Amino acid sequence: MRVGAILLTMAFLSIVITYLIFQRAWIQPLSRKYDNIDALVTAIEDLRVAYQKEMFARASSPEASAAITAAAESTNAKLHSVREKAIWVDAARDDAHPAISAQISAVENEIGRWRDAVRLSPSAVANTKISETLEQHRDAVHTWVRDLNVKLDNYIDLRTTVLIIVGAFGGLATWIASSLAIRRSRNSLRGVSDHITAIEAGELAPRSLDSFVEIREVNTCLNRLGVALAKSREDADRERALAGARQAELEQSHEFVLEMTHAQTEGEVVRAFYKHATRAFGVESVEILRFVNPPGILEELPNAPENTNKKIRIIEDPNLCIAFRSSETSPRGPELSDFPASLCPASPCPERATLCVPMRTAYGKVGVVHICAEKGKTLDAIPRAVVETFVRLFAPVLENARLLRESQERGATDPLTGLANRRRLEEFGSKQIALAIRQNTPLAVVALDLDKFKNINDEFGHEVGDRALIAVAQAMQSAIRETDIASRLGGDEFALVLPGSAGAAAVRVIERIRASLARPMSKHFPVALHVSAGIAEVSPRVRTLAELLALADRALYDAKRHQRGIGHARPEAVEDEA
Repeated sequence: MRVGAILLTMAFLSIVITYLIFQRAWIQPLSRKYDNIDALVTAIEDLRVAYQKEMFARASSPEASAAITAAAESTNAKLHSVREKAIWVDAARDDAHPAISAQISAVENEIGRWRDAVRLSPSAVANTKISETLEQHRDAVHTWVRDLNVKLDNYIDLRTTVLIIVGAFGGLATWIASSLAIRRSRNSLRGVSDHITAIEAGELAPRSLDSFVEIREVNTCLNRLGVALAKSREDADRERALAGARQAELEQSHEFVLEMTHAQTEGEVVRAFYKHATRAFGVESVEILRFVNPPGILEELPNAPENTNKKIRIIEDPNLCIAFRSSETSPRGPELSDFPASLCPASPCPERATLCVPMRTAYGKVGVVHICAEKGKTLDAIPRAVVETFVRLFAPVLENARLLRESQERGATDPLTGLANRRRLEEFGSKQIALAIRQNTPLAVVALDLDKFKNINDEFGHEVGDRALIAVAQAMQSAIRETDIASRLGGDEFALVLPGSAGAAAVRVIERIRASLARPMSKHFPVALHVSAGIAEVSPRVRTLAELLALADRALYDAKRHQRGIGHARPEAVEDEA
């Protein structure tokens, strides 16, 4: 557009300059010549008319000297006027055509001769000659005027033609410049449009554009916009990545919470934490230590069923763990995060960076979780926020599972001896009897009674009697398997359910119990304890726990009556009694 404006201005100036050149070089000189010659024609015509008037005055009244004198004065005045006009015409002689200049000089000479002839010899012949000469000069001058008019018209036409040509070239140049400017503008605008389309498509790289200043400014603004959008996109991608990571964390936390919600025992809660923690934390080693008070220790909760043979790690002094001692996730600080080894003396892997997270509930500190990074990596490799979230969710669930277990144990356990109570015995025994009948496997029920328990209470007191009952319970627990159950029915009466054991196996269990009680409990109680037992076995005729207990109890009293110590009931006795 700038080039078009410059060319348009140059075209306009060329037209103006051309007009001025024609006007000054040809039109104005011709106009001045025309005016000068026209003045000369007027002077000659005035001279001729004055001369004729003077001749008429002389012929009509030769004696009228006054009239002649007035005519002479009038002629002299006319001659003076012509002479002044001739002098004015002579001032423009340099600008006149050579032929016109010669004619002007001839007219001036003729005027001088006419003036002398009129003054010296006013004869008829001279008058006629002068009149003819004046008429000839008048006609000649008229011819010159006509020629000058033709030339002036030609020059004006030429000027108009040249102006039209110059204007046409100026218009053409302007059109060409405008077309180039428009094309350049169109290309530049197309480049800007492509830039906008690229920005819409996500291509935010800056682009260069060599064009007009205004369009370059627009492109510069688009480049700034692209940079801003690129930064916004980077921020959005970063936020999206963070949101995705957070979403993944939330999904993992949700799955973790769901699995812990469906867990029914402490072991299931612990295994759920181990399973989700190793996947969410991206580590291989995770350890859960529960605070047991008393005796005030940290005890490992293994990722395995309760009957595992894995050695349980126990920390006698819980304050060795800096997280448990400070109740805060440790260690903290950028200088510690770069340290590749553990700073916690209680870490299960001292050679690796370890993150210690305390487990806290409304009841206080309940334990600590140790997260060990992979070998050679620092604490930055462990997602601290995710670990703390999982531990916050896990700690109260684990504590509630522990409280529930203890509550269930208290509801199904004899408070004095720690053995199962009658309710627990009935639940366990009914299930095992049904299983034994379905699988056709043996099962024995044993009824035990502490001999002379009343005498012990009367002679040594109820405290010693309680200790005697506890000793019997401990002997029973040490003599049976984990799949068996020992129960206190009340007072000094006890019972055993031995799945998979026949009568002979039950006798061996009773003998182990009697052998462990044959030694005195202590120096304050030098009397050995004796128990009597009765055994009953499951059979097609005896299919309930109540029936087995009744048979075992009958065998027990039969053994007491005959002082045999152990009695074995016969299943047919139930039918005989019925």
